[in-house]
Amino acid sequence: MQKRRNKKVREIFFLHATIFILAISFVMSKLAAESMSQYGLFSLPCMRSLFFYGILTVIYATAWQHHLEKFELSFLYTNRSFYMIWSQI
Repeated sequence: MQKRRNKKVREIFFLHATIFILAISFVMSKLAAESMSQYGLFSLPCMRSLFFYGILTVIYATAWQHHLEKFELSFLYTNRSFYMIWSQI
């Protein structure tokens, strides 16, 4: 019983870590847009932000697929709203 509970807690922690990655990717896309307007598309700050945005999006998409196997969709989307809190932090 305790082992199953610990596993569920780890899965929820992993879910919120994934949501935190989503929030960071949104921040990276915002940084890319700002640096693109200031320096242009092929500037180093813009390319760096776009690179990290792409990497974080791939990590998020892979982890989200894992979570779809573990949780119900309604539970996932109610927890996904935490990205607003994580992005403010």
